[in-house]
This record gives sequence, C-alpha cells and structure tokens, in this order.
Amino acid sequence: EVSLKRDLLSAIDVMMGQVIRSLWEAECASRGKQKFAVCCTGDHSTPAAYVMDHSHEPVPFCIAYVSDIVDVIGEDALAEIPKGPVQLPYNVTSEA
Repeated sequence: EVSLKRDLLSAIDVMMGQVIRSLWEAECASRGKQKFAVCCTGDHSTPAAYVMDHSHEPVPFCIAYVSDIVDVIGEDALAEIPKGPVQLPYNVTSEA
C-alpha cells in the first residue's frame, strides 16, 4: 500500500534525524577529534505503485558529513528533533 510506504519513510526520516543529532552531539563533545559522515542507501529500487516488485534501476544513495548537514538545516532545527521512540505506521509484534 502506497500510504503505508509513505508513512514508513516518514518514520525513517525522523530516525535519521535522531542519528544525525546523536552524531553531531558526539562530534561537538570530541572538540574536533572526531568527524562523522552518514551514508543512506537501499539494497534495490522498489516502485511505489507496484507492491512486492523490484526494478532494475540504479540504487540511489547519498553521503554527507554531519557538520555539512547541520550547516544546511541549522542547529535550531536539529535541536527540535525528538530523542524518544518513533511511532511506526503499524503495530510491531515479536514472537518469542
């Protein structure tokens, strides 16, 4: 379902913000001794319109230094990213 995929990607967006925020805090605490980068990619392309289907298109990716991300979005925006658990668009159950 397209709406589920959209909502899941929105949750992942918040999670990536949390990762970037944590890395930025660690980078600042290191006083210049550590510099972090993030890389986002997937294992294959999946068209949104076709459930359970893969395409043979190239897999997009991006790499950026955390400091460059903070320069673009600003430290104020970074501080607004919640640190707590992210609500997923479906119920997650685990089987023991």
